[in-house]
Amino acid sequence: MLVAAPLLDPMPTEDPPINTLYLAARASTWDEVHVTRVRNELLSVAKNW
Repeated sequence: MLVAAPLLDPMPTEDPPINTLYLAARASTWDEVHVTRVRNELLSVAKNW
């Protein structure tokens, strides 16, 4: 079950990267619905970083 919650910056820096998102996952997990949902949510939110 996914829970809605704000995304937090785990390591704030003085000069943060702009519009940068790195996702790493095993290729076999991309077919799993929950992994795809999390990835899509992160990509959506990252557009406004």
